[in-house]
Amino acid sequence: MELTIKSDCTQVEYARKLAAQLGCTLLDDIDRGVDHEVDQDVDHEVDSAAHGWLIDINKNRIGLLDCRHKNAGKHAHKNAHKDTHKNSGAFYLEFKPRYRGKGRSPLMRALGKNVTSVLDLTAGWCVDACAMVFNGIHVTAFENNPLVFELIKFARDNAEPQLVRDNLILIFADGVECVKLGSVADVVFLDPMYPASNRTAASRKGITILKELQNSFVPKNHGESHGENQPEKQPENQRQNEKQLLDAAVRVAGKRVVVKRAHFAPPISEMGKVGEVNSRQVRYDIYAPKSCAQFMHISDE
Repeated sequence: MELTIKSDCTQVEYARKLAAQLGCTLLDDIDRGVDHEVDQDVDHEVDSAAHGWLIDINKNRIGLLDCRHKNAGKHAHKNAHKDTHKNSGAFYLEFKPRYRGKGRSPLMRALGKNVTSVLDLTAGWCVDACAMVFNGIHVTAFENNPLVFELIKFARDNAEPQLVRDNLILIFADGVECVKLGSVADVVFLDPMYPASNRTAASRKGITILKELQNSFVPKNHGESHGENQPEKQPENQRQNEKQLLDAAVRVAGKRVVVKRAHFAPPISEMGKVGEVNSRQVRYDIYAPKSCAQFMHISDE
């Protein structure tokens, strides 16, 4: 997977550090301290120099551009304030409240009342983790892909308001490591990759990009670390991984485990499942913690 980084003049040092850490290419033009928002020649250089994925760092924003699309890198900064889903191949991370429905969101109903802490074992882009934070919950999120981790860490460190920076803790590790690390929380949340489908909910830009990164990004400088990704998981391996995550989750949950699933996706396990909350797009399966007598080892099914 070809990866390139470019930055405006305010984030040059961070861009250099990130390029060295991920073992990817840093565009030479950032050494000139050029403001990419106003320099059309730089836009042309970016289009010609980046042929795969481009990490675009602009002040306090960070995003991914798929330069395999013709217009992905062209004037990216000028369109950054707009809905990124309308920009071909562009995806910018932005931590802000999203739910605008009436009453409590389906996610918050699934988590239950009087919840103060959550472990998110599959952070991804931290969309759900941020929704929890904006509802007053302290979240510790695990992510094992080094590129995804660095992107969400930058977004977290530059997020407004302070609420996100204070209440979202990020850990670079596989979610199953929560048992070894002795992590505990009221609720443990899982959002594993859904099984393949052509449905719209599973093909949104952020999800599509996340799937590709999880399956293809192998950092040059991370060796055998947590972040090294294997070839795309086969269905049986994916199911086994989901069971291992759920087994770890029920061991450390204080009140319940919540698993986010597409409507077409079967539950990870029927063992220990005590309920569900449905929304238009997804289903939240609720599991009892290990402390409940009704629960048995998921991995032994």
